[in-house]
Amino acid sequence: MNTIYVENEIKDNSRTLSILSKFKRSRILYINKYSEIFNKKNQSFRLQKKDPLLILAKKKNNLVLKAPEGFGIGANKNYYFSHMYNCIYDCKYCFLQGLYSSANYLVFVNYEDFLTQIKNLITRNKGKSITFFLGMTVIH
Repeated sequence: MNTIYVENEIKDNSRTLSILSKFKRSRILYINKYSEIFNKKNQSFRLQKKDPLLILAKKKNNLVLKAPEGFGIGANKNYYFSHMYNCIYDCKYCFLQGLYSSANYLVFVNYEDFLTQIKNLITRNKGKSITFFLGMTVIH
């Protein structure tokens, strides 16, 4: 990873610092919002795919979403969440594939906020069958 962009709001976050410690030779640039870099119009997906950037950010809204119709495994309620956009895998069946025109990797470091929303959905749907999808992982 040659260049890593970090949102100012999470530059001192312990998870951010841990990730950055793995990339000692990378150039670190600070930004206000990940949208300054990620998924801008007129980006060259193919060019970015050759040498993608890493962007570390905090996701603020819509952390856990309803899964599209037909993407369940029999539960009453199906949700998905993505703490990373543009997964390192290239699964053909993934309904999130092609969602963004950017090939850069965007990692949200605020895992605890995702967990809080998941717990709230479980509490609100007590007694119902719920499935949470994260890429290839299923939490049931």
